[in-house]
Amino acid sequence: MDDIRQQATGGGGGNGDEPSSINKSTIHNAETYQRSYNHLINEQADDDIFHKTFESKAKSNESDQIDNKDDIVDDNDDQRKKTGLIYYDDCIEHYCLWDDNYEENPRRYLRTMERLFEQGLLDECLRLKPRKANENEIQLVHSSEYIRRIEQICSLMDPEQLEQESSKFDAVYFTPSSYDCALYASGSVLELCDSLMSGRIRNGMAIVRPPGHHAMNSEACGYCIFNNVAIAARYCQEKYHLKRILIIDWDVHHGQATQQTFYKDPNVFYVSIHRYEQGSFWPELIESNYNFCGESSGRGFNMNIPLNQTGLTDTDYLSIWHNLLLPVFYEFDPELILVSAGYDSAIGCPEGEMLLTPAVYSHFTHYLMGLADGKLGIILEGGYCIESLADSVVCTVQTLIGQPPIPLNMKYPINQSVIESILNVITVHQSNWSSLCIQKTFDRHDPHIDDIEEQAIRKRHYPTLEYCGLVDLLDKRPETYPTRDCYPKHSEEDGKKLQKIIEILRQNIQEKTIHYDQNRRTCLIRSSDQSNRHSAPQTHPERPNRIRYLWRLLKTEKILDKCFVLNNNDNNRLVTDQELTSCHSMDAIEKISRTKQMDYKELREYEQQFDSIYFTQDSFLVAKSSIGSLLKVVDCVLRNECLNGFACIRPPGHHAKRSEPAGFCLFNQIAIAARYALEKYRLRRILIVDWDIHHGDGTQDIVADDERILFISLHRYDNGDFYPENIQASNYRTGKRNIINIPWSNGQMGDREYLTAFFNIVMPVAYNFNPELVLVSSGFDAAENDPIGDYHLTPAVYGHMTHLLCSLANGKIILSLEGGYHLRSIANSALECIRVLLGETPKSLSSSSSKSTTTTLINNDDDDNNNNNGDDQNQKQWKLDTNAIDTIRNVIDYHSDYWPCFVFNVDLAKNTID
Repeated sequence: MDDIRQQATGGGGGNGDEPSSINKSTIHNAETYQRSYNHLINEQADDDIFHKTFESKAKSNESDQIDNKDDIVDDNDDQRKKTGLIYYDDCIEHYCLWDDNYEENPRRYLRTMERLFEQGLLDECLRLKPRKANENEIQLVHSSEYIRRIEQICSLMDPEQLEQESSKFDAVYFTPSSYDCALYASGSVLELCDSLMSGRIRNGMAIVRPPGHHAMNSEACGYCIFNNVAIAARYCQEKYHLKRILIIDWDVHHGQATQQTFYKDPNVFYVSIHRYEQGSFWPELIESNYNFCGESSGRGFNMNIPLNQTGLTDTDYLSIWHNLLLPVFYEFDPELILVSAGYDSAIGCPEGEMLLTPAVYSHFTHYLMGLADGKLGIILEGGYCIESLADSVVCTVQTLIGQPPIPLNMKYPINQSVIESILNVITVHQSNWSSLCIQKTFDRHDPHIDDIEEQAIRKRHYPTLEYCGLVDLLDKRPETYPTRDCYPKHSEEDGKKLQKIIEILRQNIQEKTIHYDQNRRTCLIRSSDQSNRHSAPQTHPERPNRIRYLWRLLKTEKILDKCFVLNNNDNNRLVTDQELTSCHSMDAIEKISRTKQMDYKELREYEQQFDSIYFTQDSFLVAKSSIGSLLKVVDCVLRNECLNGFACIRPPGHHAKRSEPAGFCLFNQIAIAARYALEKYRLRRILIVDWDIHHGDGTQDIVADDERILFISLHRYDNGDFYPENIQASNYRTGKRNIINIPWSNGQMGDREYLTAFFNIVMPVAYNFNPELVLVSSGFDAAENDPIGDYHLTPAVYGHMTHLLCSLANGKIILSLEGGYHLRSIANSALECIRVLLGETPKSLSSSSSKSTTTTLINNDDDDNNNNNGDDQNQKQWKLDTNAIDTIRNVIDYHSDYWPCFVFNVDLAKNTID
């Protein structure tokens, strides 16, 4: 198969960037087209299958339309379903009767709703009707005795008595309305979950109070009476028989009560990012530290990320998401996600003393929207700076309804204490989660440890434990707690400074929020009909049917109806010579231009000068038209006429170098598009991601000296034996800060390997770079069934990679078709990408799991712990090819000198904590 694959890709061609010689041996001539590809491409079989598929589907659709023409909108149409919003106006009756300045107060709700109204977001959402939770539902988490006690306390009418009863709890107040408000808070979250699980809404948020994540089985605590999120998780387990529920708690305080509820439950994965300061920050519990991972069958399904400094930023938090949370979330593969969404880490909150901008919550939300088939419920917890709370909720809801995340001003370096916390968590969870495999381990008790050669260049991390709190050192809890003035406050001067910063951040959000016609979110273009005239004999893999079948599928699936379709059939937009010379020499342009005058025999002889190229008399015009089509998409996106776009064009381009065409590619369309955007729209930073299975050596050749462009390529390398067989240019030692190659060798890679590279390399460095536009060389020849690539990426994973990239550049992303030679794989993979561009949820990977199987799998040291995980099959699926792990480690090690985001390339001490 290797010989076949090399022949099919021109693997016998040149090594390096030097021009091919006319005497150079090449398989690409008229006599060998048929012999080269007829064993790979059976076009007639493909044609028959597609004809039957599309014809039968078209007839079925026509029949459905006749039978159901008066029906309401199908609930399965993800794009048409709205975001649900549930709130209870009478929650303002829950307020502290004896302290007007108590920070958990109705102003939190009123200002939040006011901001949502100002931004027009209430009309964008489907309002759900709030309801009370019944006693049986509350008893899913709380004891009946506790419920009676709260009801009895709230029956009191005397403020003094209420204050006296409140003093028996840590940081709680009660009013005569508190019991009903708490029931409505919990019931409203249950209503949100029912709407999610029934498919009535695509996602949603519950703006409720009082909050809930500190409320324990028999004790109110920390402003919380009933544990809204925990009740909802138990409710969904019982009613919907869910086996994998993810609870992510980003409130600045540890949700100790939620942790206690699910500590032994392998079906609920509780993750908390919280201020800890070695236990000195409330609630001052030892159990809030990173080494509390769950018990019994629940081991591994409790993850604490304790933060030991204040003043942490967006950069610090996103490093947690990229290097820790995203890998384990994808491995867990939740069926439902519930967020304990406290906004007390936002800038200005006196409780958290962190510096998160409201905009960063849109990024957290966007990431979660790619999981659980989009079943995401966000539930308000804390947040006590009224203005930053309101703005943070606005950013969250904007993202839920489909707006792209607002670009961030990332500041490096990453806080050292955050780095240590992340490494501590990875150390104790590596045995539980196969996705946390990038860091090597070492045995600190090995007598020969200092003899290891890597010692000189690799750092080592020794996890430690420290507790500086008081609560867990007390013999007994206090009999009473303070009820007045028991919360932190800013000085008047600091408060004014913070409000000015919050106002600046608000203006920034307003300026960067893109307002576009919802019916023109995604623009789409295909090569003109003339592209059919650039074709070799039928069995050549780079053939017109690649476009025809893709377009036919988009039409059949009614995707074209949802897109703004551009037209270039009249060739009214050809790339100009000036635009071509931004990336190619005049000699290279002339080499292709002269083919217009050649006859058939001359073309067959001439193309033998080049590596894997064929020509027709129309090739030059077709290439100019296709690039012109891509530039029309660039114009559309950068003029804010559309948010994003997909260019369904051929011939491909990423192998075309400055000086000559190569590898089916005449001109380098993605590089030309990048230079065009830089010059015409005065952009400063463009990211190019190339996920074609072949290294985009031409793109690298063109942009290597342009620091305005960051080029990242994920490609099959096989130690230099896979096309383009350029050992020096295609490996990870690029010698350039702006060129990052992820070269796979010696394995058939699949979804998990590519996603792991995205989590640990692509996304961290992309945020570090902060592009204004993302261009994707979107080859689909790494997809399953491709006759050339021989990898096993599912169509769904291309949707997930697209979704991840959509968090960048204010959502301005353009995909341009490169390779891909199995017609159905191309069409299905492109379909998933375009659906995501349209704002739909990526398809679950578990329903289309990668076929990738390897014989060299990562072996965790603690086999006993692996047996405790609730879904062994899911764990096995997420074991990575060890060669892929080595590649990712090598890339991070090499580029750590260039990029401050790469600081996690250390070895971890295993099975020991000081």
